[in-house]
Amino acid sequence: MARFKKPKSSSAKKKPPKPPPDAGTWPLLQAYAPWRDCWSATACGGACVLRRAPDGRVAAAVFAIELIHGGLQYAGSYLLEPDETPESYLARLKGVLPPMALSSPEDAANFAWAARAFSEREGACTDHFDFEFSMLPEPRKTPEALVSWLLHGATPDRLSDICQRNFEPGLPTGQEAMCLTTMTFAVPDLDAAIAALRSAEPDFSEDEQKAFVWTREYPKGHWSGMAGSGHRQVIGSIGLRGGQLVAEVNTLTWGWVLALKLRDMVPEVRIVGADWKDTAAAAGESKKR
Repeated sequence: MARFKKPKSSSAKKKPPKPPPDAGTWPLLQAYAPWRDCWSATACGGACVLRRAPDGRVAAAVFAIELIHGGLQYAGSYLLEPDETPESYLARLKGVLPPMALSSPEDAANFAWAARAFSEREGACTDHFDFEFSMLPEPRKTPEALVSWLLHGATPDRLSDICQRNFEPGLPTGQEAMCLTTMTFAVPDLDAAIAALRSAEPDFSEDEQKAFVWTREYPKGHWSGMAGSGHRQVIGSIGLRGGQLVAEVNTLTWGWVLALKLRDMVPEVRIVGADWKDTAAAAGESKKR
């Protein structure tokens, strides 16, 4: 698979111990599936199940799913520390996994099993993560039916087509097909949302048109000639239109990162529209991140 590699989190320096072999038999505590708003805009999302043992121990299995990269990207299982709550554990996952939301165990399982089945169909599955999947409820559908549901039920048809057309198994880590992505966000209080963006400098900086440019420091070793120059890398933008926020980014994965940032700043934000310009299909280009 193009990116079967665990994302790194600066906030999670100590790796928790692995759950015992029988953790998949513990009672289910909570489940999370991809945040549907974000999935419908980017086809990226996280899934997670938490199980609690009779003695109070809590085990988690997490799954990162990105359709543009062939489905299942990573799965991991962890035994929470005795003094760690499920809430604090989930807080540490922010930015490590694509966005997710509280769901039924069946919804979480359907996404994870479907992503693995799609990866296997595409020949992109180098690790089946059998232990992590043993912590999920068993699927009620066949692998073929799950893939059909993922591509034609859970995902908008046009977005699904873009992801399938642009999946490149041999693409180096950190690159993906360029897809100009526009997302429209409805917010309960526009003034409060603008104030939150203004307070998030230097990540978001306002220009004369009352739009916000989204930037980051160039990562160490970045390919751009601007890296190390003191300038920041422009990732996307957020403008105002009809009382809503309209964001533009160059790739689908940057779309989920931006959606997660906005959800953290404005908890009741909703994604009410998305559009895509599949520039890679026409130009044969890939966007380095």
